Amino acid sequence: MNLLPLYSAFFGALAGQVFSHYFTKRRDKQKEARETYQKFIYPSLNDVILYFETETHFRKGHDVERTIDSETLTSKISENIIFGNSNLINAIFNYNSSITFFDGRGYSKDVNMLSMYFWFLDYSIETFKRMGKIDKKIKKSVQLTQKKYGVWVLLTDLFGIDEAIEILKYHWMWKDSYLDKLSLRKLKTLMKKYNSTEIKEFIIEMKYVFEKDSKFDDGGPEHIIQIFETYLREVEGDKL
Repeated sequence: MNLLPLYSAFFGALAGQVFSHYFTKRRDKQKEARETYQKFIYPSLNDVILYFETETHFRKGHDVERTIDSETLTSKISENIIFGNSNLINAIFNYNSSITFFDGRGYSKDVNMLSMYFWFLDYSIETFKRMGKIDKKIKKSVQLTQKKYGVWVLLTDLFGIDEAIEILKYHWMWKDSYLDKLSLRKLKTLMKKYNSTEIKEFIIEMKYVFEKDSKFDDGGPEHIIQIFETYLREVEGDKL
């Protein structure tokens, strides 16, 4: 008796079930991701992006007609944390702790709020990937803004909110290659675990971008470069 047709039919049916299960699971994940986007990402994504652009705009008091209320935005994200991942949940927890307890520096709330927006954008990109097809321009725009937030977090942690914003008012001078090469993995590492050597390298690189590698031949504004030079001198002085 030739059992080959029977075996072929059995394994064919088994393969069909496996593929059917795979595609069903993929559709379920895509459906869940679309729901997350519609209920959680979409209502806040544009405001998170605009918050960076408006707060660091060079002529904020003149050309910016609409500002984003950070407290309203932060509350909207926090209230829907059921959709978030562990990084975003931790960021929200840290922010809520910082508005409850004073840490002595006075700008921990700002650092944690910006960190929350950073991780919100990170989760947005993760959701885009789970949804399947997404416009590459949208994805890149979100990734670039996330990197800018990472820089904002680190600068605020080092210099305070006012000086960080003053530096970032000139981010339009950066060449596209700077943000393209800036590693998100490195930013995440520096945000999660302070490393003085890597922070120093980060500041040296940013100083170089303003001083030697900006979009303009005459370099960046002197007072911004001075902020970096003062920090680097203090770091070297601490080692003596």
